[in-house]
Amino acid sequence: MDYFISTLENGFKIIIHDIPYVKTITASLWIKQGAQNEDKGNNGISHLLEHNLIDLARTKEGEVLQEKINDYGAKINAATTKEFTCYNIATMNDKERFKSSIEALFNIVTLPLSESTFEREKKIVKNEIEVLSKNQTLQNCLYALWDEHSIALPVIGKKDVIDRITFEEIEDFFKEKIVPPNTFLVIIGNFNNSLWPINIIKEYFSKWENRSDGFDDNSILVKRGPRISTKRNQDEIVYISLGFDGVNFYNPQSRVLEFIGLLLSDGINSRLYKNLRVKNKYIYSINCKSYSFAPAGAFVISSAVKKEYLIPMMENLIKEIELLRYEDVSNQEIYQTSQRYLTKLAIELDKPSSLINFIGRYYILGKIFTYYDYKDEVLNINSKKILHAANAVFNKNNLAFAATGDFDEESVIKLLSQSFS
Repeated sequence: MDYFISTLENGFKIIIHDIPYVKTITASLWIKQGAQNEDKGNNGISHLLEHNLIDLARTKEGEVLQEKINDYGAKINAATTKEFTCYNIATMNDKERFKSSIEALFNIVTLPLSESTFEREKKIVKNEIEVLSKNQTLQNCLYALWDEHSIALPVIGKKDVIDRITFEEIEDFFKEKIVPPNTFLVIIGNFNNSLWPINIIKEYFSKWENRSDGFDDNSILVKRGPRISTKRNQDEIVYISLGFDGVNFYNPQSRVLEFIGLLLSDGINSRLYKNLRVKNKYIYSINCKSYSFAPAGAFVISSAVKKEYLIPMMENLIKEIELLRYEDVSNQEIYQTSQRYLTKLAIELDKPSSLINFIGRYYILGKIFTYYDYKDEVLNINSKKILHAANAVFNKNNLAFAATGDFDEESVIKLLSQSFS
């Protein structure tokens, strides 16, 4: 069995993936609720709710179950992103332990919230925001790219917004958003082509009442030309993020942009590493990331540089990006990059925790993807496709730039105004 997909009467979906080489079962409950489904008035509420729901000990019933799972040595974690919230439990391949895992996931989304847990986790989230908000350069770049659209909102939220959220508000949010049609369960393990997990899952999740039909995000992205966001301070290190409006997940160029990101910054053979670190010694590291979501995408290059190297570093960075718009990439470089891409992906997907996230994330976007789907797309990338994607994305009207530190703002603006014409 490869993938088995079933839908219960209440709209709850189950995806089972049988893989013969593992000794564990991983169960992951996915909720189509993330920062992109929020607004400025409640930004961070999805992440705050995750903190509350993961604590099974918020009720006596949950506390007993949590102790039982701990005795099994199960690993429980949760995550919130722009697109989803998920709860994962990994345990040994054993029916009794699996049943406890499913019971725990069911309790996560059905047990009532606890006001004492809410107050505690609210303080923890505010502390988390304070720690993680020290460098907002990347976030400012995303704001510059997407402005008022909810996809630009930070997953963790803002401290003042979290502070205003009441227990009654999060209870209402929980009841409205955490519903069967808006959730699904992904299970991976060695089941010997048997569907025995289905009966255990149905025992719990078929009882879950469907209170609503979910929701949609109908906000519209508006492109506005080049945007620059700077924050001056006395720091000798300047943090930069150079971003471009990319393409959404469904655009065929999304895979090409991921490929370009690896070509530019993945490892010692990448173009930016060789230019900016090995040759010129401007930086220690640089990261290129292609984001692709349902409503939008972005290509962002981030780094940190001493202020005296900022302009020459950016000149070389821009030169390398513009080369992709005008010069063919050699077949050898394409081959090497494709092998790095596929090797990196294969290593990740050999890990059950990464595989289950891969399955869940793409199912939210409407498709079950496999390694072989990726392989076919990557091996079909050629110089012509790279030129086309680079010219479509790396231009002035798509540009956004954010920087934090002590630097000559006028010189940066002048350089950017003369680039990507």
